[in-house]
Amino acid sequence: HLMQYNLSVQRQLPGDAAVTVAYSGSRGLNLMQQKEGNPWIPQLDANGNRFWPRTALGRRMNRNFETWDQRTAGGSSWYNALQWKLEKRLSRGISFQSSYTFSKTLDTTQGQISAENSLSGSGGNIPIDPHNLSGDRGPSSFDIRHNWRLNAIWNLPFANSATGVLGAVARGWQLGTIWAMQ
Repeated sequence: HLMQYNLSVQRQLPGDAAVTVAYSGSRGLNLMQQKEGNPWIPQLDANGNRFWPRTALGRRMNRNFETWDQRTAGGSSWYNALQWKLEKRLSRGISFQSSYTFSKTLDTTQGQISAENSLSGSGGNIPIDPHNLSGDRGPSSFDIRHNWRLNAIWNLPFANSATGVLGAVARGWQLGTIWAMQ
């Protein structure tokens, strides 16, 4: 299940410009998740912290089996963003748009298959503590907090004033740029 929600407010500004401020988010429930079907039984260290020995000291829940993959619909995700956009429509030969997003993406599962995680650079997609799945809630491997984009177009003024062959070749030229920072 995925729920999406947003709210935006837009205001016209002088000079063929507009500003938009928006909040958007999503909530994922019952996402596919891989977990260990026969987990190790946790032990306690001297400080009372849980750890999972994978040696002769460690035992699995069912001693008759080794490891097995269990696929469940137990994963969750959260996305929240504050977005801001300033846009100047084409007038006097210039147009631009600048947008900024401040967001946070959390989840309890990094993907349905291990290949997704190796591509994103995250660790495994099997929970660290199969007895406490909420312990894996944290920033997603694709979480990008700050995202800024700027694009601009300038209609070259000399292109429209040129005559003859130069005017035919130069007419309609624009200079554009796109900047992206994350």
